[in-house]
Amino acid sequence: MSVTKTNRTSVLQAMAVLVAISGTILVVPALAAGNPYVTPTISLSPNNGPSGTSVTVTGSGFNPNVGITLHSSTGTITVTSGAITTSSSGGFTATITIVAASAPQINIRASGSDIASIPKDTAVALFTVTNVQAGHSSNVKLSGGSGTVDDSATTGVSVTISGATGLTNANVTTSKLNGPGAGVSLVSGGGTTLYFDVQVTLPSGSSAPSGATVQVCFTDPSVTSSSTIQYFSGGSWATATGVTVSGTQVCGNVPLSALTGTNFAVVASAAADYTWVYITVIVVVLVVIIAVGAIMMRRRKT
Repeated sequence: MSVTKTNRTSVLQAMAVLVAISGTILVVPALAAGNPYVTPTISLSPNNGPSGTSVTVTGSGFNPNVGITLHSSTGTITVTSGAITTSSSGGFTATITIVAASAPQINIRASGSDIASIPKDTAVALFTVTNVQAGHSSNVKLSGGSGTVDDSATTGVSVTISGATGLTNANVTTSKLNGPGAGVSLVSGGGTTLYFDVQVTLPSGSSAPSGATVQVCFTDPSVTSSSTIQYFSGGSWATATGVTVSGTQVCGNVPLSALTGTNFAVVASAAADYTWVYITVIVVVLVVIIAVGAIMMRRRKT
């Protein structure tokens, strides 16, 4: 049987259609499972602010319908919008709070779950913590519910945990600040005020035992014998207990449960204001001078 030119053309056209259809069948599921050639990205709004700032994280280009984990290796964040799952197009929106920072700039990382043979998606964005001068984060091994971390060389802060019975480790982040965090009021009154931040993160699923306390010490050349320690708790400033001063270091005790990203203020008493005393003395002296002058004038007249 001979194949005419017309038949040959028809066969070729049919084969082309079949190839196109088979390609579509193969490509559509791949697209539905996420495009491995799209680079995932995240953006932050705002991308800077003091500790305590609420940030909206927007992601795109991730695998569709998968869970997303947000974390940071250079600070502590709290996801406030609940569990995160990407849409069918691989996008998501979440809200986080910058709780504590171990550096003035921290990386916010988003990680997505695997889908079949498609690698896990990750994306990173930078957040600048405007009130952090220096920070440090470290893991503390607890022995008998007690442990110490000394960040005096970097942040001027040392932390001693006690009474945390049943716990064997904790993560401590300390920061020296140039002002209070977002939503934290300035300390009123007093003289020179130093601001710090301390957070103790306990192992997942555990909480601070009742009565567990932390002695927090701050070292700075401006510490004086009159310095006191306050910490921001429950929307207002509270005073630490058992405050002691030794040279340029001041120490005080706070409940372990309070250290969830907590601003501290080391306050030196304001120097006594003797302005009114001086004014009063001057007025008295003037009155005396006037009175003496008046008496002298009367004597001359007589």
